[in-house]
Amino acid sequence: MNNVCELSLLRGLLLDPLFRGVMEGETHTGEFMSELFSRGAECALTRCVQELVLYDENPFSRACAGEEAPSPYLERAFSRDLELVLRALKAIQPNDMFCMGEAHPLFFEKDVCGALKNFYRENGYGDFARYRAFRYTNGMLQPLRRPSAVTLADLKGYEREKAEVKDNFENFVRGLPFSDLLLYGDRGTGKSSTVHAMVNLFAPQKLRLVEIAKEDLLFLPDLKARLAEEPMKFVVFIDDFSLAEDDTRVSTLKAALQGSMEGITNNVMIVATSNRRHI
Repeated sequence: MNNVCELSLLRGLLLDPLFRGVMEGETHTGEFMSELFSRGAECALTRCVQELVLYDENPFSRACAGEEAPSPYLERAFSRDLELVLRALKAIQPNDMFCMGEAHPLFFEKDVCGALKNFYRENGYGDFARYRAFRYTNGMLQPLRRPSAVTLADLKGYEREKAEVKDNFENFVRGLPFSDLLLYGDRGTGKSSTVHAMVNLFAPQKLRLVEIAKEDLLFLPDLKARLAEEPMKFVVFIDDFSLAEDDTRVSTLKAALQGSMEGITNNVMIVATSNRRHI
Protein backbone atom coordinates (compact mmCIF):
# COMPACT_ATOMS: atom_id res chain seq x y z
CA MET A 1 0.00 0.00 0.00
CA ASN A 2 1.30 3.43 -0.86
CA ASN A 3 -0.80 6.50 -0.06
CA VAL A 4 2.20 8.82 0.16
CA CYS A 5 1.86 10.34 -3.31
CA GLU A 6 -1.85 11.07 -2.78
CA LEU A 7 -1.40 13.33 0.23
CA SER A 8 -1.61 17.07 -0.37
CA LEU A 9 -2.01 19.17 2.81
CA LEU A 10 -0.40 16.64 5.15
CA ARG A 11 2.69 16.00 3.02
CA GLY A 12 4.91 17.71 5.59
CA LEU A 13 4.25 14.84 7.98
CA LEU A 14 6.03 12.46 5.62
CA LEU A 15 9.30 13.71 7.12
CA ASP A 16 8.23 11.90 10.28
CA PRO A 17 9.46 8.27 10.09
CA LEU A 18 6.57 6.98 12.18
CA PHE A 19 3.93 8.64 10.03
CA ARG A 20 5.63 7.63 6.82
CA GLY A 21 5.87 4.01 7.96
CA VAL A 22 2.12 3.96 8.60
CA MET A 23 1.30 5.52 5.24
CA GLU A 24 3.56 3.10 3.36
CA GLY A 25 2.53 0.07 5.38
CA GLU A 26 6.15 -0.42 6.44
CA THR A 27 5.61 -0.92 10.18
CA HIS A 28 8.10 -3.79 10.45
CA THR A 29 11.28 -1.86 9.66
CA GLY A 30 13.97 -1.10 12.20
CA GLU A 31 13.60 2.64 11.67
CA PHE A 32 9.88 2.48 12.38
CA MET A 33 10.26 0.33 15.49
CA SER A 34 13.07 2.50 16.85
CA GLU A 35 10.92 5.60 16.46
CA LEU A 36 7.93 3.82 17.97
CA PHE A 37 9.81 2.83 21.13
CA SER A 38 11.61 6.17 21.50
CA ARG A 39 8.21 7.91 21.71
CA GLY A 40 6.66 5.33 24.01
CA ALA A 41 3.98 4.72 21.39
CA GLU A 42 4.19 0.92 21.31
CA CYS A 43 0.86 0.74 23.19
CA ALA A 44 -0.81 3.70 21.45
CA LEU A 45 0.19 3.88 17.79
CA THR A 46 -3.26 5.02 16.68
CA ARG A 47 -3.37 8.01 19.02
CA CYS A 48 0.24 8.94 18.27
CA VAL A 49 -0.41 9.15 14.51
CA GLN A 50 -3.71 10.96 15.02
CA GLU A 51 -2.01 13.56 17.21
CA LEU A 52 0.57 14.11 14.49
CA VAL A 53 -2.33 15.02 12.22
CA LEU A 54 -4.10 17.05 14.91
CA TYR A 55 -1.11 19.28 15.65
CA ASP A 56 0.21 19.56 12.11
CA GLU A 57 0.67 23.07 10.73
CA ASN A 58 -0.92 23.20 7.30
CA PRO A 59 -3.12 25.58 5.26
CA PHE A 60 -6.34 23.98 6.54
CA SER A 61 -5.49 24.10 10.26
CA ARG A 62 -4.21 27.65 9.94
CA ALA A 63 -7.30 28.79 8.02
CA CYS A 64 -9.63 27.25 10.62
CA ALA A 65 -7.78 29.07 13.40
CA GLY A 66 -8.28 32.43 11.69
CA GLU A 67 -11.35 34.60 11.40
CA GLU A 68 -12.32 33.44 7.91
CA ALA A 69 -13.55 29.91 7.23
CA PRO A 70 -11.44 27.73 4.92
CA SER A 71 -12.59 27.45 1.32
CA PRO A 72 -14.62 24.36 0.38
CA TYR A 73 -11.73 23.24 -1.82
CA LEU A 74 -9.32 23.40 1.11
CA GLU A 75 -11.75 21.54 3.33
CA ARG A 76 -12.24 18.79 0.76
CA ALA A 77 -8.49 18.39 0.32
CA PHE A 78 -7.98 18.03 4.08
CA SER A 79 -10.91 15.63 4.38
CA ARG A 80 -9.40 13.48 1.62
CA ASP A 81 -5.97 13.43 3.33
CA LEU A 82 -7.64 12.56 6.62
CA GLU A 83 -9.46 9.64 5.02
CA LEU A 84 -6.17 8.34 3.59
CA VAL A 85 -4.53 8.45 7.02
CA LEU A 86 -7.43 6.72 8.79
CA ARG A 87 -7.56 4.06 6.07
CA ALA A 88 -3.83 3.42 6.43
CA LEU A 89 -4.21 3.02 10.21
CA LYS A 90 -7.02 0.49 9.77
CA ALA A 91 -4.87 -1.56 7.39
CA ILE A 92 -2.03 -2.05 9.90
CA GLN A 93 -1.63 -5.51 11.35
CA PRO A 94 -0.20 -5.21 14.89
CA ASN A 95 2.18 -7.89 16.15
CA ASP A 96 3.79 -8.90 19.41
CA MET A 97 5.99 -5.76 19.28
CA PHE A 98 3.20 -3.16 19.43
CA CYS A 99 -0.56 -2.62 19.59
CA MET A 100 -2.79 0.07 18.15
CA GLY A 101 -4.37 1.35 21.38
CA GLU A 102 -7.31 3.75 21.73
CA ALA A 103 -8.04 6.57 19.32
CA HIS A 104 -7.89 10.25 20.27
CA PRO A 105 -11.36 11.41 21.46
CA LEU A 106 -11.76 13.80 18.52
CA PHE A 107 -11.37 10.89 16.12
CA PHE A 108 -14.36 9.12 17.67
CA GLU A 109 -16.62 11.83 16.28
CA LYS A 110 -18.90 10.92 13.38
CA ASP A 111 -17.64 13.94 11.44
CA VAL A 112 -13.93 13.90 12.25
CA CYS A 113 -13.09 16.69 9.82
CA GLY A 114 -15.74 18.91 11.39
CA ALA A 115 -14.46 18.09 14.88
CA LEU A 116 -10.91 19.06 13.92
CA LYS A 117 -12.19 22.23 12.29
CA ASN A 118 -13.85 23.26 15.57
CA PHE A 119 -10.72 22.30 17.51
CA TYR A 120 -8.52 24.61 15.41
CA ARG A 121 -11.05 27.44 15.67
CA GLU A 122 -11.07 27.21 19.47
CA ASN A 123 -7.43 26.30 20.17
CA GLY A 124 -5.31 27.55 17.28
CA TYR A 125 -3.13 25.36 15.11
CA GLY A 126 0.21 23.57 15.22
CA ASP A 127 2.40 24.25 18.24
CA PHE A 128 0.09 27.10 19.29
CA ALA A 129 -2.63 24.50 19.87
CA ARG A 130 -0.31 22.07 21.66
CA TYR A 131 1.57 24.52 23.92
CA ARG A 132 0.58 27.67 25.81
CA ALA A 133 4.05 29.14 26.43
CA PHE A 134 7.12 29.74 24.28
CA ARG A 135 10.60 31.25 24.46
CA TYR A 136 11.91 33.41 21.62
CA THR A 137 15.52 32.42 20.96
CA ASN A 138 17.68 32.92 17.88
CA GLY A 139 14.69 34.00 15.84
CA MET A 140 12.73 30.87 16.72
CA LEU A 141 9.74 30.20 18.97
CA GLN A 142 10.72 27.31 21.24
CA PRO A 143 7.81 25.65 23.10
CA LEU A 144 8.03 25.46 26.88
CA ARG A 145 6.89 21.90 27.47
CA ARG A 146 6.46 22.32 31.22
CA PRO A 147 5.36 25.90 31.89
CA SER A 148 4.24 27.11 35.29
CA ALA A 149 0.81 25.77 36.23
CA VAL A 150 0.19 28.46 38.88
CA THR A 151 -3.35 29.82 39.19
CA LEU A 152 -4.75 33.00 40.70
CA ALA A 153 -6.08 30.97 43.62
CA ASP A 154 -2.47 30.04 44.45
CA LEU A 155 -1.46 33.70 44.84
CA LYS A 156 -2.31 35.32 48.16
CA GLY A 157 -2.56 39.05 48.77
CA TYR A 158 -2.38 42.01 46.37
CA GLU A 159 -6.06 41.51 45.51
CA ARG A 160 -6.56 44.99 44.07
CA GLU A 161 -3.45 44.77 41.91
CA LYS A 162 -4.37 41.31 40.64
CA ALA A 163 -7.88 42.50 39.79
CA GLU A 164 -6.47 45.39 37.73
CA VAL A 165 -4.11 43.07 35.87
CA LYS A 166 -6.92 40.60 35.25
CA ASP A 167 -9.20 43.33 33.85
CA ASN A 168 -6.46 44.40 31.44
CA PHE A 169 -5.85 40.82 30.28
CA GLU A 170 -9.58 40.30 29.80
CA ASN A 171 -9.83 43.46 27.69
CA PHE A 172 -6.91 42.23 25.61
CA VAL A 173 -8.35 38.79 24.78
CA ARG A 174 -11.78 40.32 24.08
CA GLY A 175 -10.36 42.80 21.59
CA LEU A 176 -11.08 45.82 23.80
CA PRO A 177 -8.62 48.67 24.59
CA PHE A 178 -5.74 47.43 26.74
CA SER A 179 -2.40 48.66 28.07
CA ASP A 180 1.06 47.16 28.05
CA LEU A 181 2.08 46.43 31.64
CA LEU A 182 5.01 46.93 33.97
CA LEU A 183 4.68 44.97 37.20
CA TYR A 184 7.14 46.22 39.78
CA GLY A 185 7.89 45.24 43.36
CA ASP A 186 10.35 43.45 45.60
CA ARG A 187 11.56 39.97 44.81
CA GLY A 188 9.18 37.23 45.80
CA THR A 189 6.03 39.34 45.63
CA GLY A 190 4.52 37.24 42.83
CA LYS A 191 5.06 39.43 39.77
CA SER A 192 6.08 36.64 37.39
CA SER A 193 3.63 34.18 38.93
CA THR A 194 0.81 36.65 38.32
CA VAL A 195 1.67 36.79 34.62
CA HIS A 196 1.78 33.00 34.34
CA ALA A 197 -1.51 32.70 36.25
CA MET A 198 -3.19 35.14 33.85
CA VAL A 199 -1.94 33.22 30.82
CA ASN A 200 -3.19 29.96 32.32
CA LEU A 201 -6.57 31.58 33.03
CA PHE A 202 -7.05 32.93 29.49
CA ALA A 203 -5.27 30.17 27.54
CA PRO A 204 -8.64 28.65 26.50
CA GLN A 205 -9.30 31.96 24.73
CA LYS A 206 -6.26 31.44 22.49
CA LEU A 207 -3.87 33.48 24.65
CA ARG A 208 -0.23 32.38 24.54
CA LEU A 209 2.90 33.59 26.34
CA VAL A 210 6.17 34.31 24.55
CA GLU A 211 9.13 34.98 26.83
CA ILE A 212 11.99 37.07 25.52
CA ALA A 213 15.19 37.75 27.47
CA LYS A 214 16.13 41.37 28.06
CA GLU A 215 19.39 40.62 26.26
CA ASP A 216 17.34 39.96 23.10
CA LEU A 217 15.23 43.13 23.14
CA LEU A 218 16.79 44.31 19.90
CA PHE A 219 14.80 41.53 18.23
CA LEU A 220 11.50 42.69 19.72
CA PRO A 221 10.25 44.40 16.51
CA ASP A 222 10.96 41.22 14.55
CA LEU A 223 9.08 39.16 17.11
CA LYS A 224 6.05 41.47 17.03
CA ALA A 225 5.99 41.35 13.24
CA ARG A 226 6.14 37.55 13.38
CA LEU A 227 3.29 37.30 15.89
CA ALA A 228 1.13 39.85 14.08
CA GLU A 229 0.57 37.26 11.34
CA GLU A 230 -0.84 34.66 13.73
CA PRO A 231 -4.56 34.18 14.57
CA MET A 232 -3.83 34.17 18.31
CA LYS A 233 -3.30 36.62 21.18
CA PHE A 234 0.20 36.87 22.65
CA VAL A 235 1.74 38.19 25.84
CA VAL A 236 5.38 39.05 25.16
CA PHE A 237 6.94 38.63 28.59
CA ILE A 238 10.16 40.35 29.72
CA ASP A 239 11.07 39.12 33.18
CA ASP A 240 13.30 41.00 35.65
CA PHE A 241 13.60 43.99 33.35
CA SER A 242 16.11 46.74 33.99
CA LEU A 243 18.02 48.96 31.55
CA ALA A 244 20.23 52.02 31.89
CA GLU A 245 18.98 55.16 30.14
CA ASP A 246 21.87 55.11 27.66
CA ASP A 247 21.30 51.46 26.74
CA THR A 248 20.62 51.14 22.99
CA ARG A 249 17.80 48.70 23.73
CA VAL A 250 15.73 51.46 25.35
CA SER A 251 14.84 52.98 21.97
CA THR A 252 13.91 49.53 20.67
CA LEU A 253 11.52 48.99 23.57
CA LYS A 254 10.02 52.47 23.16
CA ALA A 255 9.36 51.81 19.49
CA ALA A 256 7.72 48.49 20.31
CA LEU A 257 5.50 50.08 22.94
CA GLN A 258 4.53 53.19 20.96
CA GLY A 259 4.15 51.49 17.59
CA SER A 260 6.06 52.14 14.38
CA MET A 261 5.35 52.60 10.69
CA GLU A 262 3.89 49.07 10.79
CA GLY A 263 1.23 50.32 13.18
CA ILE A 264 -0.06 48.94 16.45
CA THR A 265 -0.12 45.16 16.79
CA ASN A 266 -3.49 44.47 18.40
CA ASN A 267 -2.78 40.80 19.11
CA VAL A 268 0.40 41.45 21.11
CA MET A 269 0.63 42.83 24.65
CA ILE A 270 4.01 43.49 26.27
CA VAL A 271 4.31 42.68 29.96
CA ALA A 272 7.50 43.28 31.93
CA THR A 273 8.44 42.74 35.56
CA SER A 274 11.05 44.71 37.44
CA ASN A 275 12.35 45.43 40.91
CA ARG A 276 12.49 49.10 39.97
CA ARG A 277 9.49 51.35 39.41
CA HIS A 278 11.33 54.07 37.49
CA ILE A 279 13.04 52.65 34.41
